[in-house]
Amino acid sequence: MNRRPYILSACEAFNSNLDKEGIPLEVLPGSEARFSPEIVEELQSGLLMTLNDTGRYFFLELPGQFVPEAVNALISRLKREGITAIITHPERNMMITRQPGLLTDM
Repeated sequence: MNRRPYILSACEAFNSNLDKEGIPLEVLPGSEARFSPEIVEELQSGLLMTLNDTGRYFFLELPGQFVPEAVNALISRLKREGITAIITHPERNMMITRQPGLLTDM
């Protein structure tokens, strides 16, 4: 997993190179993280990255085979922290492809 300090540094270097080459593009930092019970603590400690480092949106990747029982509790906790979870690649999760309504609960 890429950590926030590395992502910020790499993104800054990449944008600097774009600028040097005269390419009118700005790449914003971000990453997704696999589901784990430590996500909130890792976000609070600055190890994980939110979209554009704003602290508002977070890309959450679920396991491929199942939806963890604790995912709704995690999403609720993130909401209490002011962070909206965005489920990445729901089409890769076997349970969600069989029961798309699971996303509604999330």
